[in-house]
Amino acid sequence: MTTFSPCVPLTGLPPADADRPDLPPEVSTTAMTIAMVDEPETQRGAADVVARLATLAVADELVVVYGSHECHSTLSMQRVVAGLRRMLPRHTVVILYAATRDGLPLRDTALLDELLELGCLPIVVAPTAAVAQVAAQLDHHLRADRMLTFAAKPVSRAAYTRSAA
Repeated sequence: MTTFSPCVPLTGLPPADADRPDLPPEVSTTAMTIAMVDEPETQRGAADVVARLATLAVADELVVVYGSHECHSTLSMQRVVAGLRRMLPRHTVVILYAATRDGLPLRDTALLDELLELGCLPIVVAPTAAVAQVAAQLDHHLRADRMLTFAAKPVSRAAYTRSAA
């Protein structure tokens, strides 16, 4: 997501957000969302997963933690990336094969920060068993507003929203 700095109009009129004293002008109201997706979910319904991820990416800054049994690109992952690139032509979708069973190395969190600053939509590939751990690590590092888990059964979809304390 691109963040625009407010500019002072040449006519001397106050900026458009001047009537919102509760928000400093440089603060973005975009939420940070971490979405956890396991490869079996994309094998069963890639189009549904892509559509939901694209909807999130339009509204929020999004990081996808993709659980895979393979350490290389799979057909399911390629479908997700191709679908996101097709549905979000203004986003740069980047796959980051950095996560291990021990989480995301510190040097790769710095890379992730840079990708987000550039407006990219990063997909962090992690071993299936480490998805929750990597997502929790990213939640702590990025101070995400919410974490979502994509599941095959609609009744098992879970969302966690951090309280605004």
